[in-house]
Amino acid sequence: MTGPGSSEKRKHPRLEKKVVLHVAPHGEKDTVSKQWTFVTSKNISVGGVLFTYDRPLDGGTLLHFKIHFPKKTIQCSGVVHRASPAALKPLVNIAARLDDLSSLDREFITQHPAF
Repeated sequence: MTGPGSSEKRKHPRLEKKVVLHVAPHGEKDTVSKQWTFVTSKNISVGGVLFTYDRPLDGGTLLHFKIHFPKKTIQCSGVVHRASPAALKPLVNIAARLDDLSSLDREFITQHPAF
């Protein structure tokens, strides 16, 4: 919850639910699907996604996403904002900005119920 004096900096409310993502760093977009990595989000919004990944990624790394909601799959790109160690080593928490969302996809994420 945000309010006066809050340290919350996000512009978009996050869904604190898990969704399945296919993630591929730039350069792996056109590879066969088995080279994409399946991950689960910790939270997601139209502005970004937080997920745990199997290797560290540098800030600014371009990513390609397939975001699998129960009734829709959204494809977009994104950029790594930050990475930090996860509770289970050697996993890494990755916060990434989401780009290239269509207006329909942005609306879908914004209106998506917390399932």
